[in-house]
Amino acid sequence: MTETITRRQVRHPKDFGDRELFKRAFTHWIPSEKVDALYSELQGDFKKVFKKVCELSIEELKHYGLTQRDAIAFLSMLELFKRSEGEEEKPTCVTGTGYFAQSIQKAYGHKKQEHLVVWYLDVHYNVIEERVVFIGSVHRSMACPREIFHYAVKNLARYVLVAHNHPSGSVYPSSNDINVTEALEDAAKLFEMEVLDHVIVTKDNYYSFRDNGRMRCF
Repeated sequence: MTETITRRQVRHPKDFGDRELFKRAFTHWIPSEKVDALYSELQGDFKKVFKKVCELSIEELKHYGLTQRDAIAFLSMLELFKRSEGEEEKPTCVTGTGYFAQSIQKAYGHKKQEHLVVWYLDVHYNVIEERVVFIGSVHRSMACPREIFHYAVKNLARYVLVAHNHPSGSVYPSSNDINVTEALEDAAKLFEMEVLDHVIVTKDNYYSFRDNGRMRCF
């Protein structure tokens, strides 16, 4: 039996069934019996399994037997995988903010923490850089546009597109979101730049300040 298992372990993982693949992937981190229980709880739906595992918190992983250090390493590995799977080639030139909104929604709409994301564009609307400026409380980060325009100046940008997600699921702007957008527009003028749009995304929808006539430069 030991010889059979050892021989099986050197086979490529692509040859394993979903349950066995899941078990072999996670028994390094989680006790075998708890891996089986987790898989059974999710009824063998492979996509659901992966989604559920990705959504587990550090404390929940510790409940399954991981140390805090292992839980952080495990979630970091999954996050790297998700980001590599979700990468898309950004457009060379932005001709409208619709693609920006949809791209941000796909990448960040499901996040459980608020992410402040900025695209920096040159005078011809070419994308110079996409940068996650802050993760955590957007209210805290966006209260001061300094961080956003630090990178704008560094990139010699002419235009910026700003977005953040609402983990609450409500796509509509708060009074703080409105005030912050106005503050960003005012700050942009000091650097002879323009904020083309501020987009709020959720898992299922997005809100564009520009499309709703709330950008003062349009």
